[in-house]
Amino acid sequence: MALRCTRLLVLLLTGLTLAACVSSGSNLDKAKIDESLNIPESFEEPGSETYAGRWWEAFGSQELNALIESMIGNNYQIAGSYERLKALQAALGITNADRFPSVSASAKASDNNSEDIRGDRAWREGYEISVSASYEVDLWGRIKAGIDSDRYEILSGRYDLETLYMSLTSELTDRYFLYKTLASSLKLQKEQLELREKQITALKMMYSSGVGALDSIYLKQTATANLMESMTETRQSMQSAKRQIAMLIGESDPNRLDISDAYDIKIPALPSVIPSEIAEKRPDIRSAYAEVLKTDRDKAQAMANRYPKLSFSASAGYSGNAIQSLMTPENFVANLVGNLVMPLFDGDKRKLQVESQKYLLASKIYSYYQTVLGALNEVGASLSDNVQNEQALRLSSEKVKIEEKRLKIAEMKYEMGIKDYSEVIENKISLLSGWMAEINARRLLISSRVELVRAAGGGWAGEIVDERFTRTTASQENN
Repeated sequence: MALRCTRLLVLLLTGLTLAACVSSGSNLDKAKIDESLNIPESFEEPGSETYAGRWWEAFGSQELNALIESMIGNNYQIAGSYERLKALQAALGITNADRFPSVSASAKASDNNSEDIRGDRAWREGYEISVSASYEVDLWGRIKAGIDSDRYEILSGRYDLETLYMSLTSELTDRYFLYKTLASSLKLQKEQLELREKQITALKMMYSSGVGALDSIYLKQTATANLMESMTETRQSMQSAKRQIAMLIGESDPNRLDISDAYDIKIPALPSVIPSEIAEKRPDIRSAYAEVLKTDRDKAQAMANRYPKLSFSASAGYSGNAIQSLMTPENFVANLVGNLVMPLFDGDKRKLQVESQKYLLASKIYSYYQTVLGALNEVGASLSDNVQNEQALRLSSEKVKIEEKRLKIAEMKYEMGIKDYSEVIENKISLLSGWMAEINARRLLISSRVELVRAAGGGWAGEIVDERFTRTTASQENN
């Protein structure tokens, strides 16, 4: 018995000595990887405002806040992503189980027909019960590397879920303000239609009096028809925006949505964005780096597969011909086996698996670089769009002021008898068009604000993911 234990001890020490010669730890240095990016210190268009937490609340719309809360709780795409995270968590548990011994129990009963020493054949009963266990010593960190790989995959999936939150909240906010803009535009178009009808009536009266021209009436009738076509397109766009909002919040019937058409939109100031902070705030960048770490651990697994595997197996039980006297000392059987298995020839399969993971790791690093550069480009372009749209809104507001002055002059001339009322109506219609242009300019600025907040990233989504994922996994464990 002592000799057997000595042999197993020698086998174990041999394996541990071999393990000390090889390391499967990570050699990745994020600081060194990031040196190649050469991230600028600042953008050309710096902002001044800081959005903390739920950025959409900066618009001051309780209606928008309620819609986003509904989306966070009811969106099916988000719900599906949580299920994927739970599946990854379960896969981690499966991999983690390899760290522990595998224990099983068995019972067997048999009835064999065989010859005895005298040559007589007879049926003989046999019974056996046993408990067996097996365990692999993680010499080269193969099992640990697999566990770490699964953990990084969960981390990447978590960041992907944060990215989804940011994309969907931005999309919902953009669709919401599009609907509000279209609703306001439709109101102004209705006012224009009323004015066009009054204008045509006035022109017809003038024509009947022999003052006006018939082609002027036709011209305004054509303008009226074009306006009615535009109103139809506006209504269609409103319905499309409403359907998109309904889909985002998990509502099957858009008609159940009651969105106010009041135009009380607050535009927050341009947010401040620092290039070096984007990598910490954007979950897609963090997800890309988690993929790098996962692939590095996959490479470590592939390397460990090239080295010997040390495992132990043991079993103990009772075996006999009579069930009544089965569990007696003379029927007790046990064995203990140690295995050290090393691959000798596999056609370079394991070597090529390591090479494949090395190339894949390099590919993931380049993808990480591209994700960072893409994020910086998005933020820079969005900052520029914000500045340009702010200027466009100022110009639209100036045009409205000019149209208001022109209308006052036209009304004065009408009162003085210098102009007919048709021209006053034309000035009113022109002013309404100016208001619509200003509303659309505000909508473009809001859209660029939303895009900038999405591109800059933030930590608010991580808090939601942590809270909900912890709650759902705890509920799953209790069930």
